[in-house]
Amino acid sequence: MDPIDGTANFIAGIPYFAVSLAREANGRIVEGYVYNPISEELYCATTDDARAYLNGKPIALAHTDRIQDSVVAFGVSANKAAMDAYYDRWRGLLDGCKKALAVIVPSLTLCNVARGRLDAFIDSACSMEGQAAASLILAKAGGQLRDYDLSPFDHTTVGAVAANPHLLPTIARR
Repeated sequence: MDPIDGTANFIAGIPYFAVSLAREANGRIVEGYVYNPISEELYCATTDDARAYLNGKPIALAHTDRIQDSVVAFGVSANKAAMDAYYDRWRGLLDGCKKALAVIVPSLTLCNVARGRLDAFIDSACSMEGQAAASLILAKAGGQLRDYDLSPFDHTTVGAVAANPHLLPTIARR
């Protein structure tokens, strides 16, 4: 559970934060819930259902298939060295996408990829608490998720790369 994913936003009065709750069984996330109290949006998914939902209605990914048409959210530290390393790693994507946004609320941002508001999300430091519930929601919406090093996703590791299945292969090559 992450009782306030986006704590810095919450403290600063920025209305972009969420409560994230996941249930794990046998090393797998089997239920995920992400709630944005400002917009009253509740995302949920379970392994018992083939879909992910927002306020009880099925959600779907965007179908963007070209980087130059994509809106990509990046979880970036305010530390200059970290920002420089991040830009060096993802320069082609940052320079090539339609719009790059800096956000650090992994649960809510992954859900925004799952519902098609964003095309991709890359965060080098998101934690299990911030990504576990939303990882199931994204998967049930048809999205793909990898660890930050692009290896198969493990919800217990730090960092994530998420996108619709059309974009992830292109992102992985950048």
